[in-house]
Amino acid sequence: MESITLAAIASTLIFKAFEKTGESLGEGFSKTVGWLLKFIREEFESKRIEGIVKNLEEDPSEVNKTIFTEVLKVQLSSDREFSEKLENLINDIRSEKEFSQVAFDEIDIQGSAEIGNIRQSSSGADKSNQRAFTNVRVGKNLKMGDIDQKS
Repeated sequence: MESITLAAIASTLIFKAFEKTGESLGEGFSKTVGWLLKFIREEFESKRIEGIVKNLEEDPSEVNKTIFTEVLKVQLSSDREFSEKLENLINDIRSEKEFSQVAFDEIDIQGSAEIGNIRQSSSGADKSNQRAFTNVRVGKNLKMGDIDQKS
């Protein structure tokens, strides 16, 4: 894969994870995107340009995103080993499967409703997405048991 493509994919994965978490980079990431950021950070540290990642983590502005992506392109085009390792890591991330569970989505109950306990659990998936009661409208009363979500 070309360095421009690798840099674009890696940057997009990191930036999208940031948008989803609403936190600073490095916190709240999926395990694999965290690995990706750690891998790039270590490479930048070895080249003594770790400030690029630090600036991005502290202030993920468009300017810092652009600088990060451009520096990543340069590093990938000048270091074949780094490029190959990053490509392998991205391929690993892309091959992961996401496991989703949804309970009660887009339901409109005109009267009253009584719902028992709800349990959602998953194991063996690195990426799990569990949601309960999203976009639910109840006209009168809702009586509900416990909701237990485990991943």
